Amino acid sequence: MKNYFIALLFGMGLMSMQTASAATLSLTGVIGGTASNAGPAQSVSGSSQGVTVPLFNMNIPFSIWSLNVSEATSVHFELSGGNSFQTTLDNGSGTPQAFLAPSFDAVYAAAGQYFLAILPSKSGVPYSFTASSLNGSGGNVGNVPVPAAAWLFGSALTGLMGMARRKSKATLAA
Repeated sequence: MKNYFIALLFGMGLMSMQTASAATLSLTGVIGGTASNAGPAQSVSGSSQGVTVPLFNMNIPFSIWSLNVSEATSVHFELSGGNSFQTTLDNGSGTPQAFLAPSFDAVYAAAGQYFLAILPSKSGVPYSFTASSLNGSGGNVGNVPVPAAAWLFGSALTGLMGMARRKSKATLAA
């Protein structure tokens, strides 16, 4: 009986040391951009000033990026430079999502590779962006507390074991 109690306490102690993993992001410039912080990390960044098309010798101000997400998460995008941006994002929903704001959040339902297209309003003006995982508070994931149900279950199980032991001792004494 004593061994069961010790094993129960040890198991509950292991449960209290659980930690959550944070989603990691990896970034690759597909067309017209370079990743300054490519990952894998909780925050990645890249910059561009557009793509020169040799056929017409003109600068088209868009860039396309590949973003690899390690697990389901929310990602915050922050764009800077240029004037205004139109962003098209494949977030796994089957329909590309369009954003006009320089700052937006996107939810990724599963791990995988997603594509981001950025089109600023001015050609030849450098712009940059940062993508940050929002798992936990601000991307930092700490220890995950054990739910109260685990502690309640453990104490109830201990009480039931004590009652069974008392009952078996009373039966043997009689």
